Amino acid sequence: MKTMGHSPKLGRAELDSHADTCCAGATSAVIEYTGKTCDVSPFSKEYDAMQNVPIVKAATAYDDAETGETFILIMG
Repeated sequence: MKTMGHSPKLGRAELDSHADTCCAGATSAVIEYTGKTCDVSPFSKEYDAMQNVPIVKAATAYDDAETGETFILIMG
């Protein structure tokens, strides 16, 4: 199955209730670029800071194991 030109990826998404924003990773698809960027500082010294990270609207899918329904989650 292909969606929006991407092969689906299985992954795990986590919710950080202390964060003030979302991060779209490998299991997300970009819907729209805003034309804006930001610099990102890591929470751990094990990671490097990143500069000029694009700010986007992105989507990911959540499959409910109990109902079998798939929900599309829009971020941004």
